[in-house]
Amino acid sequence: MRILDSTSFALLRSYSSYRGSTKSGVKIQLEYDILSGEILLIEVQEGRWSDVAFSKETTGTIKEKALLVRDLGNHAIDIFSDILTKNAYFLSRLKTNINVYRIWENAFEPVNLEEETNHLMPGESLQLNDVYFKI
Repeated sequence: MRILDSTSFALLRSYSSYRGSTKSGVKIQLEYDILSGEILLIEVQEGRWSDVAFSKETTGTIKEKALLVRDLGNHAIDIFSDILTKNAYFLSRLKTNINVYRIWENAFEPVNLEEETNHLMPGESLQLNDVYFKI
């Protein structure tokens, strides 16, 4: 189970070689394997780097049956596809402009995620199989 997240912060102007979104900034990416307790990756980069761009660069290290926990809410669908082709799994949030569909009677039918999850108790989860995403 691999958890990847980042933190970013502004720097003094004297560190202008690290560009942030509006001024000097830095981002630290950290990936941790929760089962082994091993830090898999630490990278310091310019603050303007997006988590999506970084995730695309790290898909080569994904192993079969791995569970990736990432904030891919600002994702590119091809990252999900790449994870699945490696027979791995992911947990991620969805942006509000993402529509989820199932195939029903040879047509795409929207899935109402609020309706699907309103019966869950705290700590419970729901797995949706054979769903499709559209931005």
